[in-house]
Amino acid sequence: MSYYNLEQTLEVFQKNLPETLLPFGLPQLADLCRRGEVTPVLPYARYVSEGFLDENGQLVSTKKDTRPFNGYLTLPDLTDLLFQLTETLVISNAYIYEEIGTKDKGALVTLEKGGYDHNDYYHERDYRDGLSSGDTHYIGISNLLFPIEQVKVYISSKSSDVLDEPATIGTFGTPALIQCEPKTDKERVIELEKELAEVKAELKEYKDVPTDDKELAPNSQTKVACMLYAILKTHDYDLSPPMGKGLANDLIVNASQVQGTPVTKNFVAEWLKRANRAKINCSKK
Repeated sequence: MSYYNLEQTLEVFQKNLPETLLPFGLPQLADLCRRGEVTPVLPYARYVSEGFLDENGQLVSTKKDTRPFNGYLTLPDLTDLLFQLTETLVISNAYIYEEIGTKDKGALVTLEKGGYDHNDYYHERDYRDGLSSGDTHYIGISNLLFPIEQVKVYISSKSSDVLDEPATIGTFGTPALIQCEPKTDKERVIELEKELAEVKAELKEYKDVPTDDKELAPNSQTKVACMLYAILKTHDYDLSPPMGKGLANDLIVNASQVQGTPVTKNFVAEWLKRANRAKINCSKK
């Protein structure tokens, strides 16, 4: 198995992902790791001992079972480095991701800085003297590696979802019909966030305050509804559910929360109903 370092991983994603998923940086990589699409690992070539939970529920290992290890380890907490929640992660145990020369993986082990001296056995006074909770190791973001195969698989899966715009064909410029996988909810949210930023600039003086809502002039309402209709239909949002409910409502509410301009479902439902009527209203202009 081969690995990219952090800089290589970000460069490969940035160069090969579809434009709809760009820019790609640490936050996006951290999210992939959090969702299990890509596994952050760290190279390790010291000693380990297979861990177990003692009577107090603490992870320990038996010192005399300490053995050399050469390979790669992983731990869910490694994503904290990518989310920049900490600059240094302090660990004393981890999961085996790959041990070079074997097929073993998945075992939870304590990390030991040295091998076991069997002469120490005679100085152990009781059972607990023969246990170890692991030695402290300090991990920084520069220590992380990422499996090349996982990176390629993710890029391949997203590249197949996004096709080039169809070229016009035929005497009258009839658009070519290309069947492709529908965009994921996350991709739709990303697109909608961009469009909402434009709408936000247009309506920045108006706030969603039910008890003191500022009403747009009727002519402005029609224009905004027409604009929303065009945006939503361009990105294949389903406006058919009655009363402005359904997936489109959920996606808009979610995107507004991400942008820090939260709106309620009832507010969105009202504008979706206006957008549904927008085609008729705008065609009269």
